[in-house]
Amino acid sequence: MDQSDKNNNSSNEQEDGEKIADVNISYDDEYDSEGDEHYSEEEDDEYDGQDFEYVDFYSRLKASIIDSFLCIIILQICNFVFVTILGGTLPSQKFSSHVQQQILSTTINEIHLIYDTPLLTGSIIEFILQISLLMIIFVILWQVKNSPGKLFYKMHIVDAKTLEKPSKKQYILRMLGYIISSLPLMLGFVWMFFNKKRQAWHDIIANTVVIKYNN
Repeated sequence: MDQSDKNNNSSNEQEDGEKIADVNISYDDEYDSEGDEHYSEEEDDEYDGQDFEYVDFYSRLKASIIDSFLCIIILQICNFVFVTILGGTLPSQKFSSHVQQQILSTTINEIHLIYDTPLLTGSIIEFILQISLLMIIFVILWQVKNSPGKLFYKMHIVDAKTLEKPSKKQYILRMLGYIISSLPLMLGFVWMFFNKKRQAWHDIIANTVVIKYNN
């Protein structure tokens, strides 16, 4: 009897061990499958680019050309209102006329321009006001919908991490970042060639990216 009981106990222990091993294996398989599925979802959403792609330099350049026409139209309207309706004269026009007179009043061998400081200062202020106006208009366009060029090519400015609509602060930082991208020989825009998310310096400053959905 003692020997039979020992055999039965040994058999039961072996069966229990096999059951525990099966449970562990099934748990590991389930955990691995869930982990793999979770990882792949994150990769698809953020890196695989199955739903969207980062817009490259040349595509953004084409959109910027359309936006440039909008800038010209806005400035021409402002000039028309100031000169024609209000009857004023732009400081830049006065300064240009002054420079031409100085050139014509000197000989070829003695060309020296006498800059009128108030006119030069007025021209600089005029330029700053025009740029400020354009920056405000584009920030409003970005926040409401998008700029005409990006709308035409179905581009979207989104947060670099969440891919959601950026905040007003991000839009303002992005617009101010254009100055930083432009000043050193446009190097901030060239940076897109070396960035995997095609970010220019103003995108990096504002933590934004420009994407296009693959629908």
